[in-house]
Amino acid sequence: MDFEFGRVEYVGTIELVVDAKNPILTWYTYVHTDDVDLGGYGKPVSDLLWRVQGTSTWTSVEGSERLVASGAGDASVFLELAVALRWADDVPGTYAGDLVFRTTHVALP
Repeated sequence: MDFEFGRVEYVGTIELVVDAKNPILTWYTYVHTDDVDLGGYGKPVSDLLWRVQGTSTWTSVEGSERLVASGAGDASVFLELAVALRWADDVPGTYAGDLVFRTTHVALP
């Protein structure tokens, strides 16, 4: 853990595989969580961060759906995860949260 840096990066990736049944329709994949914290320590779930592999912008996980990727046809999307850390606030423990992914052909406004 690198408290000086401000986050711990997950050493692997999550692969999201889209198996498009209709290669003509555009698909949209979203992520959200139903959790309010990361494991009962009072650490906000928004401290769990994600980004599409190869991009530089980290996005907080939230209760509302956030667009991860869109496209047409079959695809694999790789996500990297990180946790924002605060030396003064975070206690030692096991932090966990559930991510919910949804793929649809309907874009959210």
